[in-house]
Amino acid sequence: MSKKHNSDNQNIEHEDVMANDSGASDAAVPPEAILLDDGDDAQATIEQLKEELAHSQDQYLRLQADFDNYRKRTRREMEDQVKYAIVPLVRDLLDVLDNLNRAVESADQEKDSGLLQGVKLVADQLQAVLSERGVKKMDTVGQAFDPNFHESLRFIPSAEFAPGLIAEEVQPGYQLHERVVRPAKVFVAENK
Repeated sequence: MSKKHNSDNQNIEHEDVMANDSGASDAAVPPEAILLDDGDDAQATIEQLKEELAHSQDQYLRLQADFDNYRKRTRREMEDQVKYAIVPLVRDLLDVLDNLNRAVESADQEKDSGLLQGVKLVADQLQAVLSERGVKKMDTVGQAFDPNFHESLRFIPSAEFAPGLIAEEVQPGYQLHERVVRPAKVFVAENK
């Protein structure tokens, strides 16, 4: 049993010596001294570290700029989503408005009709609600044809309008803010 106890003590002493040696070597030689031992090597190492630092700073600045751009783009996309979320509803309501306006036009022969006045009021109210939400009717007659805003149904000869101008509007077009919700259906003037 004494051999085993003696062997354990030697192991402990050996571990203590190893720990002291490794600690003594770290404390005895500071990192600066290691760099400064060789003059040329130390200067090269310093230059290399400066270059790595500059590269890391450049990467950091680029990453920060990319993140700022991403944040701005995401915010803009979310604002657009909110701004144009009602487009499907507006398209459906424009069909209702068209039908109300057709009813008014067809019943316009009976000027004293209370029903006609009621339908006109409903059409005007719907138009006002849409306007409050940023929906506006596009002007077309006399304007140059633009496929981004107009849908040409056909060309018609016109003495009043120059070729390429819109001579007649068949169905009005509407925009929500800057975006076309429904293009105007038009007849475009051509030479006689």
